[in-house]
Amino acid sequence: MLNTTRQISGSFGVAIMGAIIGASVRTAFAANRPQSTAFVHGFHRTIEVSALLGLAGAVVAASTLKHAPPHRSSGGGPHGAAVSASSTQLGSAHAHRG
Repeated sequence: MLNTTRQISGSFGVAIMGAIIGASVRTAFAANRPQSTAFVHGFHRTIEVSALLGLAGAVVAASTLKHAPPHRSSGGGPHGAAVSASSTQLGSAHAHRG
């Protein structure tokens, strides 16, 4: 589900940014700017909008994330148990080959 959401969000982002470029280029053409200047103007506006959206996302993320207490490493957490179990299984698999 997370991968699908990322793909759809990326597609919408590209489409929205493309629409912003197109609108900005049309506005620049209407102001009788040369084609290259109009294109740069369109990208400039798109980068501004992208930066503002990124900043807004960072503010929302910072304000909504809960502050977790510092993680203490006790040496035998669930990750350590999974690693030792998998290495034990590998060791027994190699022992059966010989």
